[in-house]
Amino acid sequence: MKSTPAICFLVLFASLFLCMGVRSQDPFLIAAGERIQVCTDRTLYISGEKVFFSAVIFNVRDPQAAQVSRAFYGELITPDGKKIAGGKYLLQNSSGQGCLTIPEETISGFYFLRFYTRFMRNISTDEYKYILLKIINPFKTEVLPGKDKPDTTQAEANNRIVVTGDGILEILTEKKSFSPGEEIRLSINGNKGKECIPVCACQ
Repeated sequence: MKSTPAICFLVLFASLFLCMGVRSQDPFLIAAGERIQVCTDRTLYISGEKVFFSAVIFNVRDPQAAQVSRAFYGELITPDGKKIAGGKYLLQNSSGQGCLTIPEETISGFYFLRFYTRFMRNISTDEYKYILLKIINPFKTEVLPGKDKPDTTQAEANNRIVVTGDGILEILTEKKSFSPGEEIRLSINGNKGKECIPVCACQ
């Protein structure tokens, strides 16, 4: 009878240890589906200007999953992937904001903003978020050679916005940027192989 409290203590300790072990793995499983969506104030800049942006973290495997990453990375790169500028930015409640300064010596041409989180480094760079920027340097005649899309991603992936997780619904646009007053056409596709789940969207 005297050993009963000791046995109960051992059982409780073992259960607590087991639960901690299971829970410690959850963030890594959740992080595998982590993705980032970013928008900027505009897509045309002059060398030396600041680029302001806002980011939202979501999970393609579980839309209700808790936030895993506490920060995200933003980089200005050339089409061949050379980093020009960048920084690390705080995330709170699955969202964050930041800005980076375009170096004044940057020559005219097409560049890309590349965004990702620490956990996204474990997946293909095709899953990073890319935003096409046109930068103009009025004081230099040189023009950056290169394409208007990065080598590390596909054009279709750049235009895809995942509204709900696990590929249930996706919205595609014809291009990445639009002029004021220009008509925007959206293509909304549902995965017929998935169970119908109510979703919400806003204009």
